[in-house]
Amino acid sequence: MAKPPPPEPIDHHYDIRRLTKVFAITSILVLPAFAWMTWQDYGRDWKSWQKKFVENDRKKARAALRTAAEKIDPEAEEKFLEQRREGARELRRNRTAVSEAEGRVRKAEGAWYEADQSFRFQKAEMDTARYDFETRQKESPKSGSTASARKEYERLKAAYESSTVVEQAARAQMDAAKAEMAVLEKTKRDAEESLAKLDADYDRFKVKIGTLRQNDAFYFVRNAPIADMLAPSLKIQQVQLDGLYNDVNFLRSQRVDRCVTCHIAAETRGFEDKEKYPESVLRTHPRLDLFVDSNSPHPYATFGCTSCHGGRDRATDFTRAGHMPDDYGRYEQLAAQLHEGRDEKGLPTDEDVLKEAMDETQAGRWMKEYDWEVDKFNDLPMYPMKAVEAGCFRCHKTDAGHPKAAKLDQGRKLIEQLGCWSCHKMKGLEDLPRIGPNLFRVASKTTPEWTERWLVNPRAFRNNTKMPRFFYLENFEGEAGHRLTDTMIAGVTAYLFEKSEKTAAWPPVAKGDAARGQQLFENVGCQGCHVSEVGAERHVMDGWRQHGPNLIGLSQKVTPEWLAAWLKDPKAYNAETRMPNLRLENDEIADLVAYLMARPAQPEFQRSRAPKADEKERDALVFDYLTQTRSVVDARADVAKMTPREKNLFVGEKIIGHYGCYACHAIPGFEKAKPIGVELSEWGNKPVHLLDFGFLHLPHTRADWFQQKAGQPRSFDREKVKSFQEKSRMPQFSLAAAEIEAVQSAILGMQKDDMADALKVRAAGPRAAVETGRRIVKDYNCQGCHVLEDKGGQIREAMTANKIDLALAPPVIRGEGAKVQSDWLFSFLHAPRSGQIRPWLKVRMPTFPFNPDQLNSLTSYFASLDKARYPFEDRI
Repeated sequence: MAKPPPPEPIDHHYDIRRLTKVFAITSILVLPAFAWMTWQDYGRDWKSWQKKFVENDRKKARAALRTAAEKIDPEAEEKFLEQRREGARELRRNRTAVSEAEGRVRKAEGAWYEADQSFRFQKAEMDTARYDFETRQKESPKSGSTASARKEYERLKAAYESSTVVEQAARAQMDAAKAEMAVLEKTKRDAEESLAKLDADYDRFKVKIGTLRQNDAFYFVRNAPIADMLAPSLKIQQVQLDGLYNDVNFLRSQRVDRCVTCHIAAETRGFEDKEKYPESVLRTHPRLDLFVDSNSPHPYATFGCTSCHGGRDRATDFTRAGHMPDDYGRYEQLAAQLHEGRDEKGLPTDEDVLKEAMDETQAGRWMKEYDWEVDKFNDLPMYPMKAVEAGCFRCHKTDAGHPKAAKLDQGRKLIEQLGCWSCHKMKGLEDLPRIGPNLFRVASKTTPEWTERWLVNPRAFRNNTKMPRFFYLENFEGEAGHRLTDTMIAGVTAYLFEKSEKTAAWPPVAKGDAARGQQLFENVGCQGCHVSEVGAERHVMDGWRQHGPNLIGLSQKVTPEWLAAWLKDPKAYNAETRMPNLRLENDEIADLVAYLMARPAQPEFQRSRAPKADEKERDALVFDYLTQTRSVVDARADVAKMTPREKNLFVGEKIIGHYGCYACHAIPGFEKAKPIGVELSEWGNKPVHLLDFGFLHLPHTRADWFQQKAGQPRSFDREKVKSFQEKSRMPQFSLAAAEIEAVQSAILGMQKDDMADALKVRAAGPRAAVETGRRIVKDYNCQGCHVLEDKGGQIREAMTANKIDLALAPPVIRGEGAKVQSDWLFSFLHAPRSGQIRPWLKVRMPTFPFNPDQLNSLTSYFASLDKARYPFEDRI
C-alpha cells in the first residue's frame, strides 16, 4: 500500500509562493532580452545584401520583360492567336471524331503497354536461360543438363522473337492512332508552338519574376526567426574546397568558403554596370572568363574566393571576414596628424579638414558604415585591392611571367631585375644569373675615382640604374655619419681594386667617326637593349630597351680600349655575360667607340667628387669589427699594428660582407658567401607581431609594413639608438609608388604550400616547353627587338624617333614554330650570319651565348607555342 503524502505545509528551505513570483518576474524581464537576442541573431547583414540582390534581379527581370514585350510583333501574335482559336473551333466541330480518335489512342496505348511488358519479361527470361546454358556449356558440354538448358534457351528465344513482333505491331498501331489524333489537333498545336516561340523570352522572364517575390506570406514564413531553419530562401551560401586547407594549431582543416553569401551576384552575368549597381558586393565578379565562372580556369566551386583574395573563409561578418581597405595607411597618417595637431611639414592642422579627409578614405567609410576595424586575430586578412593579384602568385610562382596579372607581372620583373632574390631567398628564383657585373677584373675596366663617385649615388650617374643606393641614407645622417660613409666607400673601392685580377693592356683602338657610330648604334640593333639618354626614367613592364645599362658617361667610366675589346667579344671579359656578340668589324667598333665615348654623363655626376677616408672613423670601424672576435686589448693592439692600406682593405672586406655586395656581383674572396637577407618564400604568412614597426606610426599590417620598407628601408631606425652592426642595411631602390605596389603584390603572394598538388600549376609537356622558352626569352630580352606573343619590339620606338623606316625593323615573330623546321631554327639561333635571311635589313641578329640545352628549349618553345611537331635533337 502506497505511503500517503505528508501533510501540508512541507518544511522547505524556500518559500514556494515567493519563488513563483520571482520566477514570473524574472521570466518577464528575460523575455525582451531573449527577443532582442533572437532578433540580433536573425538580423544578419548578409540577409540584407541577399534581399537587395533579389530586388536588383527583379528590376533587371522586369526591364528584360518589357524589352521582350516590345520585341513581340502584335500582328504575328494576333495571327497565331486567331489560328489557335480556329483550331479550337475545329476540335469542337469534330468532337465526335476527336472522341473516337482519343479512344483509339487510349486503346492502342494499353495494347502497346501490355505487349511491351510481355516483351521485356520474355527478354529477361531468355537472358537468364542463356546465362544458365553458357555456364553449363563451359563446365560440362556433353551432359544431359546442358542439353536441357539449351532446349530451354531456344524455346524462350523463340518466345522472345514472337513477343518482339507483337510489340512492334502494337507500337505501329499506337503511332497510327496518335498520328490520326495529331491531324485533328494540327491547327491548334501549330499555333501554340508558334506562340511559344514568339513569346519565349517574355514567358521566361515572367516566370523568373514569379520566383523573386519577397512580399507574399510564404516568403515571410519561410524566412521568419526560428522557422528559417527549415527551407529559407535567405541562407548561408557555401562551397567546400577540396584540396585547400587552413592551418589550425599545426592541424589542417578543409577550407569552406562562404563569400558568396554576401557577394551573391559574383557568378551571375548582367550585374557589371557600376552606375546601376554602385555597391561592389552586388556586382558581377570582373573577368568571368578567368575567374569564378564554372567555365573559367578558376571556377568558384573549385577555388572559392579566399584562396585568391585571402580572408577568413567561414566568416559572414564584414570585419571578421578580413576586408582590408586600400588606404588604411593614409587614414592612420591623418589620425596621427589629428592627434599631434601637426601635419607632415610640422605646420598646425585644421581639425575639421582632417576629419573630413579621414571620412573620405575607404577605411573611414567602412568604419562608419560597418564598424570596421583591423581584426588582429586574423592571420591572413584579405589583400587590399591594390595588391589583389598577390593571390595569383600562390599557384603560378613557377610561371616565367604573368601576362593576365599586369601588376603582379611588373612586381615579378622588378624582383628579378633589381636582384631582390639575390639577397632574399625566394623559392623558384634561386637559379637566376647575377644581375650585377662581374668585378673580378674591375681594375682593367674603370678607375677607383669613378667607383667611389658611383657608390656615393648610382642614380647621379644613371637615373634609371638598377643599382640601389647603400650610402648616405637617413640612418647615417649628420657629419659623423657622412665621415663614416666616406670611409666605408673608400674601403670597398680599395678592396675591389686590390683583389682585381691583373690583365694585360687592352689592344689599341683606331680613331673612329662618331657620326657613323651613331648610325650604327641606331641601325644595327643596340637600341633593342640600351638607351643613351640623360635623365631616362626606369621602366619595367615596357622597358625592354633598359635590359642593358644606359650608355651615357662612358668616357668617365671606361677606357676606349676596354670598350672596343668588350664590343669585339663580351664573353672574353665576362664568361657569364648575357650580352650577345653583334659580329662587328674593327672599323665599326672604332666608330661605335667614338660615338659612345662622346655621350656625356648626367650633370650631377659630373659635379660630384670622390669621398676620402677619415682615419679616426676607419680606426673605429676596424676596432668595432675586431672586438666581435677578439678582446678589447687585443683589438686595440691589432689596430695599432695595421698600416693604412691594411685598414682600408680590412674595412672594404667587412663592408662588402656587411651589405652583401657579392649577392649581385662576383667578387674575389666571396665565392661561397651566403645571402644576408631573410628568406621571403613564405613571407605572406609571416605573423604581423614578428615585424618590427619601430617608432613609426604605421598600421600593423603586412602590406603597410612592406610598403614602408620598400619605400624608405632605413626609416625603421628613426629615433632608435643602434650600433653600426645593428643598423638597417637594406639599400634604397628609389621605387615609385606604382613599383612598390607591384613588388608588394608579388611578396604578399609568397605563402606556404598549403594546397593539394592537383590545384597547383604544374608545367608539363608543351606547357613546360613554353614556360622554359619564355624564361630564356625574358633573360636574353628577345622582345627588345622582336614582337613575340604580341609583346615587345620596343626597338621600333627608337627607330621611329630616328626616322628609320619600320620595314627595316626586326621581324614580328608569329607562327615561327609552324613555319620553319626545328633543325634549321636550332642552327640559326646557334650561329646566325649577317645577311643569312632578309639581307636588306641593317639590324643584325646577334650571336647569343646559348648552350645546347637552351637552344633545344627555344626550338621546342616555338614549336609548342604553335602546336607544331618538335623533333628533339642535340645538334652540338
